[in-house]
This record gives sequence, structure tokens and C-alpha cells, in this order.
Amino acid sequence: MQAPSFAQSRSDQTLGMVIVIGLHVLAGAGLLMLAQPVLQQMLPPTFQVRFLTEQPKLETIAPPQPEPPKPLPVKQQVVQPRQVQPKPAPAPVIQADAPAAPDAPVMTAPPAPKDMPPAAPAPSAAQPAQEAYQEPRHDADYLRNPNPAYPRASRSLGEEGTVRLRIEVSAEGKPLQVLIEKTSGFPRLDRAAQETVASSWRFTPARKGQQAVAAWVIVPVTFSLNR
Repeated sequence: MQAPSFAQSRSDQTLGMVIVIGLHVLAGAGLLMLAQPVLQQMLPPTFQVRFLTEQPKLETIAPPQPEPPKPLPVKQQVVQPRQVQPKPAPAPVIQADAPAAPDAPVMTAPPAPKDMPPAAPAPSAAQPAQEAYQEPRHDADYLRNPNPAYPRASRSLGEEGTVRLRIEVSAEGKPLQVLIEKTSGFPRLDRAAQETVASSWRFTPARKGQQAVAAWVIVPVTFSLNR
């Protein structure tokens, strides 16, 4: 066999390179077609700019019209009627009476009766003098009212004081009610004074004028250890 020539080998290499390049181009085109959707998503969106040739119409707003001035109120003038002063009446003309005849009697009217003065009130009867009042008494010598007995327990405990009794005395001088007006501070002393006055005391009854009447009287009863 004969060895291939240099020119033939050279053409074979060129043909191989053309085939390889064509295959690369076809592979690149295929890859580009596959990657086109991805590239479209990656590319920023396109904006279309349109130039407006027509200018927008501006609405003209009419300025507010001022309100017409209100008419001023018309003051009503009150026309007062003119006061017409009455003309003074002419003074009456006094005509002198003709002198009476000397022989004619002069008649005079009787004087008008004057009001009678009111009758003086009748003198009232003299009021009787107020009758003197005298309170009941318990210290008359003839009464001989005994002192209350000193309770032994109070004496041993050193209890002493003054009890004020409020007593209703009858018209006969007997004690009807014996109440404690102010305590001595010790119930035993108060009870001893109250029981003694109610059972043993007699009084000079109160008098209104000459009449004996029932009345109330305050009597102090003192308990003292020094007596």
C-alpha cells in the first residue's frame, strides 16, 4: 500500500475541523434554545416609554364671588305728635253784688255739725293683787324630822356625801313622791335618805295666799362621818 500524501492529510484535517465546529455550533444553538426561557426570566422587564404630544386640559376653577352686601336696617323714626298746650281760660269776671237794702234782714246759714268725739272707754276693774306663794318647808322645829340612819357598811367603808331629793308634798304636808335629783355617789346612802324621808318626814305645805296647795321641793340630805 502507498502512504497518503501530505495534501490529502491536510484536507482531511480541515474537513474534520469543519465537522467539529459545525457540531459545536449546533450544540450551542440547542443549548441557547433550551436556556432562552430562563434567560427571559432573569432579564429585567422592558418598559415602553411613550411621549404624549397632547397636553392635558386643566380645568379652570372660577374664584368664589363675594356675597353682595346686606342692606342696613332702616331705623324707623317715631314721629311724636306735637303737644299742643291748651290756652289758658280767661279769668272769670267777678261782678260785685248790688248792696243790700238797709231794711232787708241778713240770713246766715246754720253752722255744719262737727263730728262728735269718741266716747271714752269705761274704766276697767282693778286687777286683784297677785297672791304670795310660799314653798313647802321641812326644817320647822315642830316637825321634828329625824335624820336618816347612817348605814353601817357605808360608815365602815368611809362613804359620805350629799344626796338631793326631789319631793312632792301634798296640801296636808305629807310626802307623796320622793325622787333622787342628784346622787351622793353611793347607792346605800341614797336609799337610806329616800326611805327615811318617805316614811318619817312631814312638811309645812306650800301656800298660795292663805290656801295650802301641793307642790314640789328640793331637799339636800348630807351624810358626814365627822358628825
